[in-house]
Amino acid sequence: MKHMRITTDVINMVTTPVDEIVTWLMRMRRYGREHGVDVTGSWYRPIGNFNDSALDKLTAFCGALCGDSICVNPSGNIYGCSYSTNQLGRLQQIASFHDPGSQYQHLVQDHLVGRREACKGCIIEGQCIGGCEITREFSRASNTTKIEQVCDLYRRMTRELFLEQLSESV
Repeated sequence: MKHMRITTDVINMVTTPVDEIVTWLMRMRRYGREHGVDVTGSWYRPIGNFNDSALDKLTAFCGALCGDSICVNPSGNIYGCSYSTNQLGRLQQIASFHDPGSQYQHLVQDHLVGRREACKGCIIEGQCIGGCEITREFSRASNTTKIEQVCDLYRRMTRELFLEQLSESV
């Protein structure tokens, strides 16, 4: 094994305090590095976006927003993620999928820096770009504070990962 992704539940609230999750993830990351395994997860995306040049790679949170992936169900309905309930189109209309005004364009534009009121002023807004759309979707539907919990995790992990990078460059 060369790569391992560990992602906390992005849909349901977790009862473990965020500080404990951060400590555990950083410990797993160090353990992985000692054994030649790159440990990442959704919590790594903001720092990954920070480290990657926006000139070389479209900065986004997930494959659907980068234009790397879509999900098509057996009925031909297109979604950004297999967990999403927001249909972006139909396979029969794939030629117009990227057209201005399409559901897909709306999804991408909604994740541009400065578009989400809840993200304004966040220290990692430019790298997180609104985070996981599925977390937002389920947080709204279930009326929970899951999105705030995940945002806190991403901010704290980004800080720890920056500190890790700084300690390695000394």
